[in-house]
Amino acid sequence: MAGERKGIIYEAIVKIALEALVGKRNLVGNIFWNEKPEDMTIEPDLTVGPDKNHPTHVFLVTHSGSAKNSDMKFWRNIGELAEAKVRLQRPARVYSIVFDAVIKEDLKSIQGAAFDGQLVVGDTSYGNALIAWVDASFDMITGTAIIKARKIAEMIAAEPLRSVLRVSLAALIKDLQGLLSEMWAAARKHTSDRIPRARHTSVRRGLTKALLLDLMPTRGAHTPRVVPAWVTALGFMTPGISGLRDPDLAWLAGSKLSGVSLAELKASASEGFRSQLVKVRSAALIPEYAEFVRRRLSRLRTKTGLLAALLDQHRSPATGIQIPPEVEAPRTVWLFDIIGAIIKAKKGRAQAFGYSVFAKGSSGSRNKIGNMAIGTWCSCFMNQWFNRHPGFSPPAEAIEFCASILSETLADVSDSDIVRLEMEIRAQFLAKELEATLLSHRGFDPIGFLIRKSVRSLQSQDERIPAGFAERMRIGGSSGTTGVLRVKATLIKWQSVTDEGRDHKKKELCGRGPALRFSWSSKRNAFIPRPRVEKLVLVLDGTWRDEDLDALGRAGWDSIYYPDEMEELVKAVV
Repeated sequence: MAGERKGIIYEAIVKIALEALVGKRNLVGNIFWNEKPEDMTIEPDLTVGPDKNHPTHVFLVTHSGSAKNSDMKFWRNIGELAEAKVRLQRPARVYSIVFDAVIKEDLKSIQGAAFDGQLVVGDTSYGNALIAWVDASFDMITGTAIIKARKIAEMIAAEPLRSVLRVSLAALIKDLQGLLSEMWAAARKHTSDRIPRARHTSVRRGLTKALLLDLMPTRGAHTPRVVPAWVTALGFMTPGISGLRDPDLAWLAGSKLSGVSLAELKASASEGFRSQLVKVRSAALIPEYAEFVRRRLSRLRTKTGLLAALLDQHRSPATGIQIPPEVEAPRTVWLFDIIGAIIKAKKGRAQAFGYSVFAKGSSGSRNKIGNMAIGTWCSCFMNQWFNRHPGFSPPAEAIEFCASILSETLADVSDSDIVRLEMEIRAQFLAKELEATLLSHRGFDPIGFLIRKSVRSLQSQDERIPAGFAERMRIGGSSGTTGVLRVKATLIKWQSVTDEGRDHKKKELCGRGPALRFSWSSKRNAFIPRPRVEKLVLVLDGTWRDEDLDALGRAGWDSIYYPDEMEELVKAVV
């Protein structure tokens, strides 16, 4: 991905700067790039020390092109900070180096209080020039990380002494300084009381698929006796001795959760999640959707033709397609989704299409809706129109703009492409609608549902707890806060993961642990144990490993449970 490639280039630049500092004896030791010390479970970007297992300095290099995502990256950074401060035999000094300064201002302040030093390159006088050089040179800097670093060093050496690049690099080297933070000595003394052995669970995925089937699986029946057409189209079940089988449903069938009420579970979900269930059940119509585009391709390549199709579908999503009796009719403007699947299949990349296509449109910045460029406005809000949210009525020019961009998107697509890529189109459609959207939908919180149902007899309330770092900097609002369920003096948080996102979520939760455990006392001018909090409990679901649970325990979480251990969790509440 482009973001990951650019991140490696930024890391290489910082490595070159650190080499200069070591050469001038401002830093003492060897430089290690993406090498994990044996006492850590998180692989830091850059460390300096006598050997890789005993770093004295840790450097976290991040870049953020979206203020919306900066909160997630903030917690991952805090997680790496916690590991370096708590797990290493001797805590290292930890620095945050941030490129592309699209980050919330209050998060900058909080990180400034938490880290030993923070440098936001995009906020410096030389930062824009350095970032612009990376953008201009991006396509020329290819190969492995080591090769990238070598190429960058060669490009720098070829520059005149007073070039913008050399002056900017010299300024970066000068700015790599920091101050000492406190709080971590107390964090290192923490011991957990319940860290179980890791095991894989499929609570979120299993219960979501149970709602899809409208059937709670049991040991004797994992799937309906008559399998709907959309189940076959989805392909998430594989043939077995006793019929079609899915590993998530099989796990659920053998767990303590097979008696959960689907009606109560569905009632706890948002309308958006329930609408997504319908969209996924309509998967059997994917061939019909693709054929609709193929037959009308010449018209859909024009703004007027695509606009007419969008408006027709918004009035009645079944317009222009044949729906078999056993298949649930669509409820959304599915033309947007199938065009996306076609583009992704043709380009062979899941990132080739999304709502950001509107913001990137060639005419997206010329006109405005309010104070926002029309392309940006559509990328942020038009999902409500495509999903036919009641009460959402965008300006006519927004719908016309979307039609214009989508017609341009189809310019290089031929009807033979659609026929040739049939299987890839289906795979891309389902990857988005099932895996990326339904199985991680924010409108469905099965773990929270199970926890709240279990502690119903106890006094509980939802709270957002500010990080001790935020309290120290007197930052209000939601930045730097963590949502938890408070039950008496116990704070409970929960998280589901898959292999793909597990490492990021571990970093995030490692950061939230000490942030919840300690509060800032202006009277004492020090971090203290958070008042009215005696225990931090974490409920985990998914593919966590032993090393992850150990890291979370050492980061400040007192007890870890799985969603099928609710009776034990209730007994542990203090």
